[in-house]
Amino acid sequence: MSRLNKIILKNIWHIPGLLIKLNRILKVPKMYTEEERMEPIRYFCERVKKSGDISVKVSGREHIPSDRGFIFYPNHQGLFDAVAVADGTGIMVSPLIKKELMSYPLIKQLFSCVDAMPMDRNDIRQSMCVLQEVQKRVEAGKVCLIFPEGTRSKQGNKMLDFKPGSFKPAVKTRCPIVPIALVDSFKPFDTNTTGHITVHLHILKPLLWEDYQGMTTTEIAQIVKGKIQCEMETILLQNGEPV
Repeated sequence: MSRLNKIILKNIWHIPGLLIKLNRILKVPKMYTEEERMEPIRYFCERVKKSGDISVKVSGREHIPSDRGFIFYPNHQGLFDAVAVADGTGIMVSPLIKKELMSYPLIKQLFSCVDAMPMDRNDIRQSMCVLQEVQKRVEAGKVCLIFPEGTRSKQGNKMLDFKPGSFKPAVKTRCPIVPIALVDSFKPFDTNTTGHITVHLHILKPLLWEDYQGMTTTEIAQIVKGKIQCEMETILLQNGEPV
């Protein structure tokens, strides 16, 4: 039996109560603070980790800006990434996601609770509108998340090329770019392993406007990927895994 199926079976009696709580929040979201909206998200993450025998080792929380809007840019390894980021950052983060994810019960409510932004990757106009929405939210002081690879790498701890266009909202708003290095995040749900797994989430030092001012989005993408790659290699070497 896969790890995902075990998690579902172990939590089958918890799902109705969680859905009731999420739907109550989504009915009148403005009545709830971000902290109150994060409570069911944190509960979900804890249930997934406990029932799936997964731990998330986090470092770099001190690098999270606290005075303005910004964008997280993690590498994208697997289905567990969203849980790792929500659990590891501990704050309200609105991710840019593929619209297909909003077709699944519970997943739809969880993403709606954090104001996720569904993108139709086959609709250029809609995709542009979503990137503009990211810009508006960052300007309003919100925290957003974009996976610059655009999709899961499906290559374990190896990354795909970063899409330069994903950095346009950061350039437009001149906001901090906060890279996140994920290691072994593909193992919980994208492999057949069933034993204990430790996922590493390292929040790197932000690139401020003065660090990337005057650069093209292609140059920014290369720099951010390079920083994440360097951190991933450090973690893998420390764990005795091949780089």
